[in-house]
Amino acid sequence: MALKRLIREQQPPRLQTKTITENGEYKPDATYDGFRKVIVDCPGDIPAVVNELNVTPTTSAQTITPETGVDGFAPVKVAAVDNTIDENITAANIVSGVTILGVSGAATVLDGETVSVTPTTSAQTITPTAPKNGITEVSVAAVTAAIDANIIAGNIKSGVEILGVIGDYTGGGTPVIDALSITPSTSAQTFTPSGGTDGYGPVSVSAVTAAIDANIVAGNIKNGVSILGVQGTYQGSGGPTMKYKLLDRVKDDSNNEIGTVVGFHYDANNTEYAVIALDAQFRLSSGQYLSDNVAITDLPQYANPSVYGAKETATFNCDKILAQATASELTSTAVSHCRSKTFTVDSVQYAGQLPTLMELLKILEFMTEVNAADTSASQYSSLVLSTSTNYWSSSQNSATDGWLVNTNGRTNLYNKYYNYFVAPVLEIPNTAV
Repeated sequence: MALKRLIREQQPPRLQTKTITENGEYKPDATYDGFRKVIVDCPGDIPAVVNELNVTPTTSAQTITPETGVDGFAPVKVAAVDNTIDENITAANIVSGVTILGVSGAATVLDGETVSVTPTTSAQTITPTAPKNGITEVSVAAVTAAIDANIIAGNIKSGVEILGVIGDYTGGGTPVIDALSITPSTSAQTFTPSGGTDGYGPVSVSAVTAAIDANIVAGNIKNGVSILGVQGTYQGSGGPTMKYKLLDRVKDDSNNEIGTVVGFHYDANNTEYAVIALDAQFRLSSGQYLSDNVAITDLPQYANPSVYGAKETATFNCDKILAQATASELTSTAVSHCRSKTFTVDSVQYAGQLPTLMELLKILEFMTEVNAADTSASQYSSLVLSTSTNYWSSSQNSATDGWLVNTNGRTNLYNKYYNYFVAPVLEIPNTAV
């Protein structure tokens, strides 16, 4: 074995000639120790794999690497940079006169100054000195005793320090005191010492008597009660005194009698109204009736004529009638009973209006009572109605039928296409006096 190895080691190496036609890794064949010659015989150039690349610039660096199987990019297209690249590229953030990426600046460059301020006892407003347009720094001096001439030791309590000044005032001297006499009143009073006076002493306050209020009199105080020495004698009247009473004669502002109070009722807001039946001279016109064509559809409806507790008012009903009447009706008969006659009472204008069923029943009720006592009662002429005339009420039984009240006190239902006389009334709030 040693001899064979010796013989082999003395032999020259066996080398191979190899032709290469494509890329790759090559080793000598098994019977060769290496290559004597390598012939490279590859075909022509292989075309590279490239893709088009579109790049949008950003405010950060970008590295774009071809994907697997792609050798590179061609062409590479880079979009133009505009102001959308940064949200802070706005006119307000760019100095006036400068344009960045198409945006013209509108911001003013601060040309500021440093200001020193000395505090005073008055408010101060500090503005830049022309041509400066701003203040970049404000220095405020410390507040010292110099801010007020009265900050001196002699004006400060001994041992107390104010703005660096230690007081040494211990009091002394004789205070100036004035006597004061006070008479109470129904208004608050404030008394301040006059110049050179330190205070008051003694202070005398007069006793409060009935003289403090003119209304403190016996007739205004409940019987058996004493207020500020005044013994009351008022025993009451059962309630407040109202402006109108039943059967009062009512006058207008020209002092003309216009009608009689025949009753009272409350509206939906619980306001009490006096119902005034107008005198005959204001209701004898044949035009005072409801037109046969005024078919009001939404007036309050009562299936029973006993409506003394109803909250319906003539004012409410006339609003409805005038709102629904045709133009021709407004210029003829309908307007005759809905506010065609006006009266001024206590500077307020009221209108004669179509009465409700409740108001008509009140008129008839009191007319009957007056006529029974005195059929010639001229002072109640507003209550004397023709016994042969019917009176139509604005209260309804249905959308088509209305309540008709006869002067004998009876109520009937009639279709509203008939014409009947009415007795205009005023409704005046009955306020306490």
